[in-house]
Amino acid sequence: GLTIAEMFGNVYEHGPVRVSKGDVVVDLGANLGVFTRMALDDGAAHVVAVEASPELAECLFLSFAEEVASGRVSVVQEPVWSEPTKVRFSGTGLTGMIAEQGEE
Repeated sequence: GLTIAEMFGNVYEHGPVRVSKGDVVVDLGANLGVFTRMALDDGAAHVVAVEASPELAECLFLSFAEEVASGRVSVVQEPVWSEPTKVRFSGTGLTGMIAEQGEE
């Protein structure tokens, strides 16, 4: 339900913050790629979709296969953190998150 609400609720654009034609966009915590798709549809030249979850990153590679092949989308399967460190990932699928316990 939340994914559908994100898609139709325009939750990513606020005031002057908008994706414009030709922009390079970073989607941190890309999840299933809702924002990635929106940015592409709004004319982004390139989207860097960053997703730490192996399952969700694989979904991104499959969902955006054509865009990855054409160079419009790059999928980075790494966590983004405030400093260089190893993090642990707990949970699977839509419920995965960085945590104190879990797979490194």
